[in-house]
Amino acid sequence: MIRSLYFQTELIFHRFNGLVQSKQGFHKIHTASNPSYHWGNLLYFSAPPREGDFQKWTEFFQQEFKNHPGVQHMTFAWDGPFDGTLTTEERLEVNKFLEHGFDDEECLVLSFDIKRDQVLKTAPKFNDLEVELRPVAMDEWAQVVELALRVWPKREGHACSDDFVLGQMKSYQNMLAANLGWWMGAFVDGNLVGSLGLFFSPEVGRFQMVQVDERYRQRGLTTALLLETIKKVRAENKTQKLVIVANTDSLPAKIYQGVGFKFVEKNLGVCRAPKD
Repeated sequence: MIRSLYFQTELIFHRFNGLVQSKQGFHKIHTASNPSYHWGNLLYFSAPPREGDFQKWTEFFQQEFKNHPGVQHMTFAWDGPFDGTLTTEERLEVNKFLEHGFDDEECLVLSFDIKRDQVLKTAPKFNDLEVELRPVAMDEWAQVVELALRVWPKREGHACSDDFVLGQMKSYQNMLAANLGWWMGAFVDGNLVGSLGLFFSPEVGRFQMVQVDERYRQRGLTTALLLETIKKVRAENKTQKLVIVANTDSLPAKIYQGVGFKFVEKNLGVCRAPKD
């Protein structure tokens, strides 16, 4: 049983776009349509690595993905502990991954309970802009993709190719067509300048791709998009809990917590990108 709220909500996407297999001690996640997606092709273990697991885990990965030559990276994550702490033995074993070219990955998981939690901010006023907040129509999807191509590849520490972005956006479009979520947009003069996705399981909603054009940042657009989405979720009684993920100590994390999202857990993992 997976305890992590982060990974429970990741399965919303993995189960639609790929294959999730339960193995002895771990889950295999494989996204055949996007083999270069580091966090869509991975092994997710039930506990952090202990002595000897560097050798075991890398051998497991090679075995599980040997028939998928497009997967040139290695990614591992694990189910807890959720305060991000590791024992001395676990830390020593994680260090073995780092010594062999892996990067350690860490993210914060924040949640908002629709019934119990209250938003901490009012909608911002855009004195110098006329901003329209509304769901994105499917005939406007090209604008969402264009925004993603402008913003996503430039993220510090998470640079990626246009082909990768296009693959991810196609997956989101397919999920929207299957009525598994919404895409909220902020428009100025009919042009999309900010947007976010929200996708659902029966129990929870998970945000994706919270993005604002760099020309329109520091104006409260992210806050406005989140507040408008929370209002829509409440009005339609769509789900009881919303989940959003951010890098530790990042500006987005501070914005989300300022809206009213609360800390739930910290997740750890390691990833080794393919050599150039």
